[in-house]
Amino acid sequence: MIQHTERKQQQRLVCAPPASPDLSGALHLRRVCLDQQEFISYDPQYAVNTSTQHVPSFNVDGIFYNWPSKTGNGDKYMHGHNIPVSPVVIRAATELEACPDLREPRFSSCTSPLVLYVRWPFNVGELFESAFAQLLPMIERGTISRRMTLVLATPHGLQLPSFTRMMFQTLFEPAVTTLADFSTRTHLAMQAAAAAAAAAEQQAGRRKRRALSQHHSTSHMSKPQVSPDRTPTTPLPAHDSASKTKIPGERFHKPSSQSHDPGSQGTVSAEAAARVARLLQAEPTPAAGQPSGEGVPAWMRSSSTVEGVRVRCFENVAMFKVTGRKDDQMCHCGAHVVSHYRDRNLLPSVERLFPQAGPGTLRVVFASRPGAYAHVLLNEEELIARCNGMLTPDAGRRRRRRRSRRVLLGPDSMSRPRSSTDRKVEAGGPSGEAGLGLGDREVGSARRVVLAGDGEQTGAAARWTSIQCIPHLFGGDLMLDLQLVSTADVLVCVHGAVCYNAFFMKEGAALIEVRRVWRV
Repeated sequence: MIQHTERKQQQRLVCAPPASPDLSGALHLRRVCLDQQEFISYDPQYAVNTSTQHVPSFNVDGIFYNWPSKTGNGDKYMHGHNIPVSPVVIRAATELEACPDLREPRFSSCTSPLVLYVRWPFNVGELFESAFAQLLPMIERGTISRRMTLVLATPHGLQLPSFTRMMFQTLFEPAVTTLADFSTRTHLAMQAAAAAAAAAEQQAGRRKRRALSQHHSTSHMSKPQVSPDRTPTTPLPAHDSASKTKIPGERFHKPSSQSHDPGSQGTVSAEAAARVARLLQAEPTPAAGQPSGEGVPAWMRSSSTVEGVRVRCFENVAMFKVTGRKDDQMCHCGAHVVSHYRDRNLLPSVERLFPQAGPGTLRVVFASRPGAYAHVLLNEEELIARCNGMLTPDAGRRRRRRRSRRVLLGPDSMSRPRSSTDRKVEAGGPSGEAGLGLGDREVGSARRVVLAGDGEQTGAAARWTSIQCIPHLFGGDLMLDLQLVSTADVLVCVHGAVCYNAFFMKEGAALIEVRRVWRV
């Protein structure tokens, strides 16, 4: 115990706690433990037996979320739209806390969590334009320390989307986590880990006994049988486990009562129970002289704390919510994310996606959404094929022939005159030269797009010698997405969160956004 106290004192001397954030509207709490997304206060000024003050509350009015799905924000029939989050529970500690580490808490001064409540946390556009765009200037000004742990309060304890960690990990040194993961009960994790270890040992024992039994059986039958006249006979065939006939001389393995597996009956052996007891009494603190997280079980390690182990009681906790959007410096935020991963050589090459591209190739990326029920281009394949032929030598002649014909591209294409619902979206190069001309028409929630084909190749042909247009499904490999969109010259997308990838594009690149007519 004395040695453990000395280690704790040495660690406290080395640890430099981050400064408390100077945030307007934030709630600062002292001596708080997190338990299953609840905040338990051990601050003496809120103790129920010695103080008349009530614990403070945290208002989450205005924080909504849409039910997440693979195809977008919310569900198909919009049942899960603008759902308010549950109220935040902040309570005083009692003598009947369920967990050992809550009955005798040890508060960390090294790790300082910033618990963040954001509106629409599962939408990349809202998260980027509201929370990320507001936190980045605070980090740059020093209002928030990079050594704080960002803890995102997700509804129902749901997982973070992959793009959330991709963005916010560029702002903070500890790993970004959720409030549900950060407040997991440690003693339950200990019991689960001990039970898993016991089950693994039992499974290994069963495999060892099975292999030993097979070895005895095969080694005995592989030996030639010797007749009384000392002449070897033919080896006996392998024993059939389904047969009731016993081969003379064969040894059968019969497990003893000591080798009975209690885990198969849903119980835990005495050894596993003793292991659980030892883990419950152990201190989750790395040994002196070792890096954080070493010397402790793998299930106890955490990259979200300065100590490197699971901690959920802290000297200081800050709670903050973001509801509004920030309309400026979006490109600065996108450049920060790209440069963060590019400086660390984490962005892969995308040359294989443009096999025909050269120094003078105009690179056009279409944001594809196969299988989605909204915000899609119905004639995507035909549109990309015509896009790839725009800068060929005979493109101008073909386009002049089509000037008198306005066709609606798609599976059910038909000739029709251009109506008032068609809109041309011009996207030229950085100098404003003629580029891709698109028109769109609403068909349900999808779009059919037509190439306008009215202009001649003047400035575009002079700047670009070739063009290559490719479809890309964003969201699979985020590092590949960053590298692809940051090197593209044109991004074509239907109005939605996928268009926020334009903020990661290089200076001078162009965006073609197809939108509904009523949103123009």
